[in-house]
Amino acid sequence: MKKFLAVVAILSLVFSPVTPAFAANYTTTEAGHWNDAATWGGTGSQYPHAGDTATIQNNVFVRDGATAAAASAALNGTNGMIWVSAGSGNTLTCDLTDDATVGGQRIQLNAGTALTMVGNINFQSGHAILLTGGGEGATFNFGKAGSTYTLTANIWGNTTDSIVEFLGGADVITTSGVSLKEMNINAGTVSFDGGNITATTVKFEDDGTLSLASGHSITGNVNNTSLTPKGTLTLAGGTQSVSGTVGAGHALSVINAGADSSASTFSGAVNASALNVTGDGTVTLNASSTIGTTSVHNGGALQLQNNSTVTGSASLTLNGTGISSGGALRNISDSNIWSGNITLGDHSRINSDAGTLTLSDGTISGAGKNLTVGGSGGIAIGDVIGTTTGTLTKDGSGTVTLSNANNTYTGTTTITAGTLSVGV
Repeated sequence: MKKFLAVVAILSLVFSPVTPAFAANYTTTEAGHWNDAATWGGTGSQYPHAGDTATIQNNVFVRDGATAAAASAALNGTNGMIWVSAGSGNTLTCDLTDDATVGGQRIQLNAGTALTMVGNINFQSGHAILLTGGGEGATFNFGKAGSTYTLTANIWGNTTDSIVEFLGGADVITTSGVSLKEMNINAGTVSFDGGNITATTVKFEDDGTLSLASGHSITGNVNNTSLTPKGTLTLAGGTQSVSGTVGAGHALSVINAGADSSASTFSGAVNASALNVTGDGTVTLNASSTIGTTSVHNGGALQLQNNSTVTGSASLTLNGTGISSGGALRNISDSNIWSGNITLGDHSRINSDAGTLTLSDGTISGAGKNLTVGGSGGIAIGDVIGTTTGTLTKDGSGTVTLSNANNTYTGTTTITAGTLSVGV
């Protein structure tokens, strides 16, 4: 098993805040191997062991044999801590090329420091990673493709300047939450099986994936730093939300939400190449958004409210009548607009509970598919209805207005309730 620690500036590492009986303090006097006493200005076995305090002023390397065992003991020490002290440019790299467990209390990074850990690592304890930030901030990097990091504790930091980076295609599974300024995702998959994300910004820097398990949410913005659409955001189920904007500036690649029996809400504007309502749940858009290809699974619903306008370069595909026949596309309240093409992948329903839903700047297509429009609110259809032999049925107490004189559908038109106004 190979393990490597390289420190390129003044750093402090503290293993176990509970000081053992024979704990010692060591300070490097030259660059060298961890278990070489000369590195610490000593002789024999005079080098840091688990429970000792080491102040690093030179590069220190942890490699094979006894050195690796000593490092392992330190990392696995009860209530152990890795503490990187404050200072501009301080950097610690921990290269754990085999599996390792970081037990004990926490890994703490203070202002101006950065820690990169490589390998398959299982973090255990209360605050697995504590980023104190302050001034220039602190950065924690998960850094190797093919590695798996499992966290059973929180990543907790100063929300003004602390950063966690998921780099190089590493997969991260955490059963706890994150609270910090910024979380950056490169390639790989970051799965939150438990806990929420609180961050000013979650950034996709490559085509990675962020997946939140049922019932967990994001407080903050989700962005893509690339000029082309990148990043996949998956909300897996339950009641979930994103409080900020999504894809501001540059679009995300894909958003998957609305799993079976779930309710996903996006409070801010959404900019994405694709939005998929993946099951019989709901996805609610509360702000004007730009979305490319959008699809609604049979039994699911895409819901609009808060005077939102949704535009897109491609089409919205509806399948079915929504939840309890409430509409696969549903206007919850207020005056909202869907601007773009709509394709009926199956016989489908569009409803307006209250307010007015406007369908404009496109065509409603789907050869032979029947469209039902209803609800207590209003629906203004400026689109051409071009479903060939498909039928149009109006129900509910609201008013539906067909304002386009170029409709081409040839199926029957049926009014069972409310008002259907044509040519207005």
